[in-house]
Amino acid sequence: MMRKSATILGIFLIGILLTACSNGDNGSGDATGFLGGTQGVQLSFGENAPPSAIADGGQQPFPVIVKAQNLGEEPVSADNATITLEGFSFDAFNISQDNLTKRPAENIQANRQTPDGEPIDAAPIFTEFPTFNYVDDTQTGREQAMIASMCYEYASTTATELCIKDDLYLADSSSPCEVTAARDSSSSGAPVQITGVEQDVESSDTTGLTFTVKNQGSGDVYQSGTTCTPTQGQRVEGDVIVSFSDLDGVTEVNCRSAQRINDRSFELRLTQEDLRQGDTFRCAMTIPAENRNNREEPFSVELEYLYETTTSKTVTVRNTIQ
Repeated sequence: MMRKSATILGIFLIGILLTACSNGDNGSGDATGFLGGTQGVQLSFGENAPPSAIADGGQQPFPVIVKAQNLGEEPVSADNATITLEGFSFDAFNISQDNLTKRPAENIQANRQTPDGEPIDAAPIFTEFPTFNYVDDTQTGREQAMIASMCYEYASTTATELCIKDDLYLADSSSPCEVTAARDSSSSGAPVQITGVEQDVESSDTTGLTFTVKNQGSGDVYQSGTTCTPTQGQRVEGDVIVSFSDLDGVTEVNCRSAQRINDRSFELRLTQEDLRQGDTFRCAMTIPAENRNNREEPFSVELEYLYETTTSKTVTVRNTIQ
């Protein structure tokens, strides 16, 4: 799922130059080439599948189709996603419980842009479940909820920059930036994103960065490589994987309150509440003297996680005379 961050950062640099030269709008994306947005995959039911009203007593077989539309910028592999139907008695609808979970019919493509910056919406994917048929008899009719949920691997990439100076402590008018300041950043369209980056000085050869991560979508976040279950959502170990790319000149990265995966990747431990409110994590980056000069160094941050989104529909079950 890792993106080609070098390409993204190249676009980021070009975007900065274009912004400096012109204030014109060349499309819907931002200067980094991201479309932006705060959603991932959106679910809905297919037209009349299920119907709004059905007959009881096994008189009306009907299909259930789930539409998955990717509103973000990360493609979803069908191998890394499951769609589950729930909220009802599977015996009443004459269907096996084993048939209530399926993988999407095919990979779900991401939104993208033309070279001119015009957005291209991804095609929706329709996944059909085996035929349903309400075989029970109702006495007065009833309202029945049908819920579809999708659990899938997703990611977002944030382009930002690091202020590097010969002397991290020294205010220097010849430098293009100040170390202690908020850094500009931009994120690809996704529900969980880096929403803020603050830089300061920790020591003569180490700078600190504080990142704000937030779930801005309507779903829940779970630990990558597991399943989307409510019990995990209460307190998930390593629910967001953070990876840094293209940190030229940085010899060491240490992120506090996070578990190291390798020299550039870490696992964050956050609750659903932390993510919805927006929580921070802090990383120290060591830049030895031989790698320091006055410059702004672009780099990228990728977040990887498991996400769950849901949709529901109320179906009226009518009592009929047979």
